[in-house]
Amino acid sequence: MTVTVTGWIYVYKLGQKNVIRDKRITTYISAFNFIKDPLYNAIRKNSDFCTYLDITRRHLESLQVESILYQADMNYLLRSYKEREFENLKNIASSSYLEFSYAWEQYEIVFIPLVKQRYALQEEFKEMIMIINNCYMGYNAFHYSLNEGIEFKEEQRAGLVNSIAITHDRFLDFFACLMDVNTNVQNFVFKDLFHRNIEERKVLDEKYLTINKLMEKHKVDNF
Repeated sequence: MTVTVTGWIYVYKLGQKNVIRDKRITTYISAFNFIKDPLYNAIRKNSDFCTYLDITRRHLESLQVESILYQADMNYLLRSYKEREFENLKNIASSSYLEFSYAWEQYEIVFIPLVKQRYALQEEFKEMIMIINNCYMGYNAFHYSLNEGIEFKEEQRAGLVNSIAITHDRFLDFFACLMDVNTNVQNFVFKDLFHRNIEERKVLDEKYLTINKLMEKHKVDNF
């Protein structure tokens, strides 16, 4: 069988296309390997902080003198305060996100199609820093009184419960958006290799954020 010149040119160009495709996939996977651990760590550490906030809120809600669990709640809150759990966990959660953001920036050119998601996370993180700092000041003031044996007022306790609940919900949304980014990054990197996608997260209640809603919220199209 004789292969024509046109046939050889076709085979050559097809081979070149495959080489370019393979190089692109290799580059994507290399970039993914660089950011996947910081991303996973940010998801895990923000989840840990959310869990801590939820547990602390529940102990504060049940901190009633007449409650049979009053002493147990008091012991938990004072132990946590003395061990500086709030401060440590919030710092770790924040640092883990910043490390992920820095890792992403190193491969910005690879992830250009997803860059608006990073912008949205960045803007949300700025807002959350203010919220968490306000919550932390209230937390410290209340727990200092507890530690010193100063009787607290009901409105102080209720105010702190509300502040922690708001902070928890914001971090929960942020943590969920990080998980959305994890899905989107995998879909972007592996679509040419596996020819299939992971389904996007669906929310039944409109009050809960997704990464797409977060981009709308912060109007990243104007960036």
